Formats: sequence, structure tokens, C-alpha cells
Amino acid sequence: MNHKLSALLLCISSIISIGYAHANELKDDYFKQKFAQANYSEQGAKQCQQCHQQAMQGFLDSVHGSKADIGSPAAGLECEACHGPLGQHAQDPINHPMVKHAAMEQANLSASMQNKLCLRCHGDQFPLETTPCAACHSDIHSDNAIPDTQKQSLACLECHPQLQKQVRMPYNHGLVDDKGTNILQGCSTQCHAAHGSKWAPAYQTPNTNAPCLDCHVEKQGPFKVEHAGFKLQCSACHDPHGTMDEHLLRPNIDKVCSECHGEVNILESVTSDQVHGHN
Repeated sequence: MNHKLSALLLCISSIISIGYAHANELKDDYFKQKFAQANYSEQGAKQCQQCHQQAMQGFLDSVHGSKADIGSPAAGLECEACHGPLGQHAQDPINHPMVKHAAMEQANLSASMQNKLCLRCHGDQFPLETTPCAACHSDIHSDNAIPDTQKQSLACLECHPQLQKQVRMPYNHGLVDDKGTNILQGCSTQCHAAHGSKWAPAYQTPNTNAPCLDCHVEKQGPFKVEHAGFKLQCSACHDPHGTMDEHLLRPNIDKVCSECHGEVNILESVTSDQVHGHN
């Protein structure tokens, strides 16, 4: 049996065995020891390509795979920069796995350890401790590692299922189309910081009204006639994800107004300018 056929049979048997293994079995201690031993391959990516041809093709065509970029994995340890030292993986891939960057359902390494590997190059990011970078940046072997608008928002909704129905209400903030199917805007491109932030709920700025006023500049003021209630957060009255009201007013908006005014259904007799302020 020649060498190539042996390698092929080993790859096939590994894939079959992995299918029966626990995909989410974390091996943090194993990988800590493996990185400490630093048993890297002398052949680099060439050895990986024997079994992982499809992934390698995408990798070599991506920014990560560009040797011309001094900071890229390809310019250094290649595949092992992200997946760890080869060690005995080529001889026994089942008992000597490589790091699998993925959402926690498929990963073999904790989110914090996965992200530490990413942060060695992407140190300016602010990752979530419990969410791996690869949960959203799932196609890391290609230039599609940064999700487009649709994939980005779908990734958000996977972890925030309570918003699935809300963003598809009759009046939403343009996140989805009229049919409630196609994503039109990205959650993090407009309001939220995808990598987390110091300001809950993951806003891009401590001024929680700032994302609103970027689009609704006419509401910013200052006005000659101010409404004290407008000094609150916009989200005190409006729900940006979607509601049954054409002005995105919260279902309990009457209670919000009655805290100061006392009247029932006060909104029936006021205008938008009176609420937000006017000159």
C-alpha cells in the first residue's frame, strides 16, 4: 500500500470516528500541554494539505493565507498558528486532535482559549468570554471570515432568540424586509458592538441615544421648548427591535407617560414635536 493511499484511509477512518465522538468535549488541559511542548511540523501547511485540501485551498486564497502579509498566519506557523502544534496528529488524529475553532456545540476548546489564539493577532478586539470568535466568524479559511450583513444578524439572533419574533413584527427597525425573511441591516453595524463593550447592552458608545440620533438628527436639539421626558433614553418609550406600533412605541407607553402626567391615553392628544421638543 503506497503512502498516499495510507494517508487517505487514515483521513477517512478519522472522519468516521470523529462523527461518533462527542463534538463538544473540551480538551483545554490537553491543548495547554500540547502548546507547551511546541512540537511543530517541519513541513508546515504542506503536511496539512494531504488531508485537508478543501480547507487549504480557501486558506491560501484568503488574507490569513497570504505570505506577503507579515502579520498573517501564513507568514509564520501557517495552519499551526491557529490550530496548534501538529504533534502526533498526522499519525493518530483521533487521540491527538488539533484545535477546532467553532461555536461551543462543535468546538473542542473553551471559548476563552479559542479567543486567546485569535487575539494574538487581533489584539484590538474585545471578545466575549463565553462566545468564541468562530461562532460568528465561522468561515475562517476564506475571505468571508467577516460575516456579511445577513449572516451577522442571523448570528446575533441565534444567541438572542427572544428577538426572533420581535424583529419580524409589522413595524420593525428595518432589520428584516417586509416578508420577514431577508436581513437588511446588521445589528452591530448600527447600534451594538459585536465584540462586546463596557456599556450594556453592548452599545458602541456610553451615550445610549447616540445610535438613534445618528439617523434621527431632527430629534437631537437643543430646542427652545424642551420636554423633560426626552432626557430619558429613547428606548424608554421606543423599542428599536420592533413593535405593533408604527412609531415603535412600547406596549406599555401609557404607563411611561403617566409617571409624570397622570392622564390616560395622553398620546392621543400630543404631537411628535411636543414629545421630543421643538423651537
